[in-house]
Amino acid sequence: LYALRRVLESHVAYEFTRLATDQEVSRLADTVKRLLINGKKKSPKGVLSAKADFYSVLFAGAHNGLIHEILGGLMSRVNMLRGTSLMRPDRLPRSLEEISDLQKVIILFLI
Repeated sequence: LYALRRVLESHVAYEFTRLATDQEVSRLADTVKRLLINGKKKSPKGVLSAKADFYSVLFAGAHNGLIHEILGGLMSRVNMLRGTSLMRPDRLPRSLEEISDLQKVIILFLI
């Protein structure tokens, strides 16, 4: 599940860098900021909401409905696990770093 997700998310990130509008890039940055703020507050509800918004913006900005649909199904399965695992002390910092790194890579491709 996670290996397939990694491959598809990499493709979505690539497509986002090619196709996203300036507004979508800005919205993605806003979701990352919200995610980091809620992570520092250790707010499970805030982190889960911001992470869902991040993926929503990322998928929409890739402008590929089929991959959005496939990843949406994978994300539904992952979300069942995320609520419990994300707030583990060792997982949250790593998750926040992964999202920040992904945003940095996207920005590098946009330059």
